[in-house]
Amino acid sequence: HNYSLHQLDSGIEALEYLEQEKPDIILLDVMMPHMSGYEVTKQIRKKWQADELPIILLTAKDRVEDLVVGLESGANDYLTKPISKDELVARIKTHLNILQLKQARLEAEQKYRNIFENAIEGIFQCTLDGKYLSVNPACIKMFGYKSAEQMYTEITDIGQQLYFDPQKRLVFTKLLESNSNVQDFEYQARRKNGTIIWVKETVHVVRDDKDEIKYYEGIVENITERKQIEEKLRYDATHDQLTGLLNRNSFTESLTNTIIQNNMVFAVLFVDLDRFKIVNDSMGHLVGDRLLTDIAERLSKEVTGDNIVARFGGDEFALIFKNFPDLKVLEQNITNILHKLSQPYVLENETFNTTASIGIALSNSKYKTADEMLRDADTAMYEAKTQGGNKSVIFQLEMRTKIVNMLKMERDLRKALERDELMVYYQPIISLETHKLIGFEALVRWQHPQQGLITPNSFIPLAEETGLINELGLWVFETACLQLSNWQQQFTNHTKLGMNINVSPVQLKQPNLIYKIQDIISKNNIQPETCRIEITENAMMQNPQTALKILKDLKDLNVMLYIDDFGTGYSSLSYLQQFPIDALKIDKSFIQNIDASSKSAQIVNAIISLGKSFDLQIVAEGTENKTQVAMLKNANCHNVQGYFFSKPRDAKTIEEFLRMEKFDI
Repeated sequence: HNYSLHQLDSGIEALEYLEQEKPDIILLDVMMPHMSGYEVTKQIRKKWQADELPIILLTAKDRVEDLVVGLESGANDYLTKPISKDELVARIKTHLNILQLKQARLEAEQKYRNIFENAIEGIFQCTLDGKYLSVNPACIKMFGYKSAEQMYTEITDIGQQLYFDPQKRLVFTKLLESNSNVQDFEYQARRKNGTIIWVKETVHVVRDDKDEIKYYEGIVENITERKQIEEKLRYDATHDQLTGLLNRNSFTESLTNTIIQNNMVFAVLFVDLDRFKIVNDSMGHLVGDRLLTDIAERLSKEVTGDNIVARFGGDEFALIFKNFPDLKVLEQNITNILHKLSQPYVLENETFNTTASIGIALSNSKYKTADEMLRDADTAMYEAKTQGGNKSVIFQLEMRTKIVNMLKMERDLRKALERDELMVYYQPIISLETHKLIGFEALVRWQHPQQGLITPNSFIPLAEETGLINELGLWVFETACLQLSNWQQQFTNHTKLGMNINVSPVQLKQPNLIYKIQDIISKNNIQPETCRIEITENAMMQNPQTALKILKDLKDLNVMLYIDDFGTGYSSLSYLQQFPIDALKIDKSFIQNIDASSKSAQIVNAIISLGKSFDLQIVAEGTENKTQVAMLKNANCHNVQGYFFSKPRDAKTIEEFLRMEKFDI
């Protein structure tokens, strides 16, 4: 039977042996010298219990009293002699099997206890009426208690004390009663210190013999971090990360719901900042972002009740105004918004001013989709911009036609660059001192295949907005410089002839503009000082510091620098002194009225005096009659340009002025 047997001659020897060894089972004779089997059994039981070390007593005594004494002494079994081998082996097997089952059960219990004590998740047993029967350390820690006893004592009603929402507990118990198992039940729990956490429970019911619920047991997991991540993901999906306002998707969803309800008057406002790009480009994106967050705060303060404000990205915002009693109330709200947005912003110890253009789409136009309404509000906003900005415009149907035409013009303009439909016209500039031609201003024209000759005012703003001005402006520069080179070579009496070429504010932002201009001048073999670059006063004052750097870089090429449309911007004398400019061109709006308005005449005289004090050349644009020329000459203006001498003409036609010795002034 593969047993190892160790035989001892007395009870004393047996006890001495057991001090060193522990057998699996003991066979003990009752009648032994010096010490009976009963006494030895009692001594053994002081160290090992009956379920730890089985003892079978062997004796010739067969009285019931002897059996009782043997069992009371601690024996597991009692066999009377003579004993059959088979019976003895069977009894040994039985007690060894019992011992092995006991050991397996103890090992399983210890394994469960280790899991129970060391598990990351909380493990518990609980009554249906809300009392804990058993909790592991993770569960105790999760709910902020010091011990299991504290939880048993203090929590007498889980639904009222632990659940943040007791109604959720009722839902849980109903599920448990009907299903016996509940998977991943989530609820908010109140910890000992009052803080709220999210937990998830998976439990099953333990029933008695009558199939009644004794208790339920399961695991509980703290899912607060997961919930916070989920909430952040949901928030990020619906909100603008920079400003915290709703994003475009969320706004569109809200607008769609508002349209579907069809039970209220409302308006959509599309807000776009004026000149934001200048701040962003000149001061950097961090300052630009600060400005956007400040604007978002101001807009939020103007939005009350169930009205909505969102940021679409960049410097675009949108609002929904609901249930306003009449248009006057809406217009007053918008006036307030424009006023608040136009107030100064202090960022990085610098003060900034910006305004906004607002397009409005009204719900009474029977819109079916959010996209339609946003499209029209955007169109109206664009119209507000074309009217100078810092204002609001309500969408009208004809604006859509205007936008469609503008998109067509953009497509046509792109094709015009490819198909050589653009041409450069030239307008002469005359010296009032010598009466001689000193140069031309190069002015682009567009020979449209259907619309005929289109002037710059109709397409240059579009070219600037779309970025086409960079390609177009460079083409004008190359064409004008090539023409200047040809004229200087062809007409030897005009070797110092100059060419005034306009450079757009958009072009000035090109990082390689200086190199391109230098390359064109060099390639056409013209003297740099005969190339006169015109930049509008407003373009320079948008960002004076950046303009100053660009002007200095241009001046390093030895070109002449002119401030165009002078008098229409807000140049300060300090900047005028710093800018490395050579000439001022007085805006034609002043020149056209000098013979009819004393105020215009005074302004022109003041500009001429100012220019001379800075040692600048003065050119008067828009000269249309002899009286104006005479007044300008009397005011000591240096040069004139205008329809009185010639309108802009193509290169071939304008060559007649190059053949003239002097102009009759």
